[in-house]
Amino acid sequence: MPLPKINQPIHQLTLPSNGKVIHFRPFTVREEKLLLMAQESGEQKDVINTYKQLINNCCIDPVDVDKLASFDIEYFFISLRAKSVSNIAKILITDQDDKEQYEVEVNLDKVEVVKKPNVSNNISLTDTIGVILQYPTFESIAAQGSDKVDTLTILRNCITQIYDGEEVFDVANYTTKELDEFVLSLNTHQMEKIREFFESIPKIVAKVKYITKAGVVKEMTIEGINNFF
Repeated sequence: MPLPKINQPIHQLTLPSNGKVIHFRPFTVREEKLLLMAQESGEQKDVINTYKQLINNCCIDPVDVDKLASFDIEYFFISLRAKSVSNIAKILITDQDDKEQYEVEVNLDKVEVVKKPNVSNNISLTDTIGVILQYPTFESIAAQGSDKVDTLTILRNCITQIYDGEEVFDVANYTTKELDEFVLSLNTHQMEKIREFFESIPKIVAKVKYITKAGVVKEMTIEGINNFF
């Protein structure tokens, strides 16, 4: 006689980038073990690939994880961790004044996605030439394999179209070398306009309060998934 199977509860979240509703189940003990092993390895690439595997395993609705924006991945995994383990994460923070460390609790259910208003992904480079950009995807970040940011690679992967007047060039039809040559031909002013777009990438943040040894109540903003766990 086979052992009974445990039915997992189904939860849902809304992707910050496009408002799409995604249904998912909590990850299992076996899957959590994969995450712990990746974190113990100290390799950022291993951790990112494990995030991808867990999201793929737990997602009920079809979704291409490699095509999700980086902040979608962060928000998705934080929500997944909250429903799978606990919505409270205990972390250590360092006070900027007394340099002491304090343990604080982050309520993962209350993390926010902070977006800058009036951001356009249509970047004009000259009177006629411009690019259409997308936010960095999970795929483009995982390709880096480390915390070091390769600006050229990230930018190349975020360009979806190049246009010259009415003529539109789909980057899928061009080689990496051709795209790199285009990016490297930009001047400083043009690169600055593109950099402003990347600086507008939505951020996952949470605010925590703590009391210093001097009895002062302070508030700190936690930003980025690596600082939540």
